[in-house]
Amino acid sequence: MTLFNLSRAKRSYSLTLPVPPSVNNYYKRGGHSVYLSQSVLNYRLQVMAICVEQQITPLEGDVYCSIFVYRPAQRGDIDNYLKGLFDALNGWAWGDDSQVKKMVVEIGCDRKNPRLEIAVWTK
Repeated sequence: MTLFNLSRAKRSYSLTLPVPPSVNNYYKRGGHSVYLSQSVLNYRLQVMAICVEQQITPLEGDVYCSIFVYRPAQRGDIDNYLKGLFDALNGWAWGDDSQVKKMVVEIGCDRKNPRLEIAVWTK
């Protein structure tokens, strides 16, 4: 599902991905070091596998996206999911998430099938 008509996009694709880890659980500390949590590393591997399977290659230029997050429960801020998603898509959906010029994000709840649906395109 997308909020925009993709028929006029130069290049586009849609992905259904697992719900990313919350930014609240993104980093861990160990001694004097800060590192990515195992859940973030696992999420990146899941996204990579989906992108390889669907033969996704990075878009060039300005990128736009429509995102629907279906959480497993009615809690958590809408923006908590974006960092993990965007970082995982670096090198796959786009070269770098700084290319994203506009995004629309909606959030809902689906206890039986939590997921994230994203449409990405260039004009």
